[in-house]
Amino acid sequence: MSRPSRVTRESIFNSGPQLHGHELHATCSPSLLECVQHLEDINAETHDAQLLLRAGTSDLKRMSHVLSSQRVFVFVNESTVRNYKADLEEEIEPQVRELIERAKRGAKALEKRHHALKSKVCPYLLVTREHS
Repeated sequence: MSRPSRVTRESIFNSGPQLHGHELHATCSPSLLECVQHLEDINAETHDAQLLLRAGTSDLKRMSHVLSSQRVFVFVNESTVRNYKADLEEEIEPQVRELIERAKRGAKALEKRHHALKSKVCPYLLVTREHS
């Protein structure tokens, strides 16, 4: 950041204590001009810093989206994968077996019902076919 050149101001008052506007009894420090110049420098530097910060963070929303969608790859040993797989099998296998047994019982019940309904309908189908 380059510092702007200091603005020189010339006072209409002689050196020594300076009167400030309409306040005749108020006295100002002889170094007030230097203080004002330093304050203007600080303001200019603050403005430059703000512009730099704004330029550096203007695409923060886009960058956060880009960074959040990055994929992270974790490398693990094959033995670790086998251990987790075995743990998962131990945890899930009884539930899967139970579901298979329930499905078999349900299928048998549906098959029995199918045969029962078929036996009820078949005599009627035979009678209606004979009359046609």
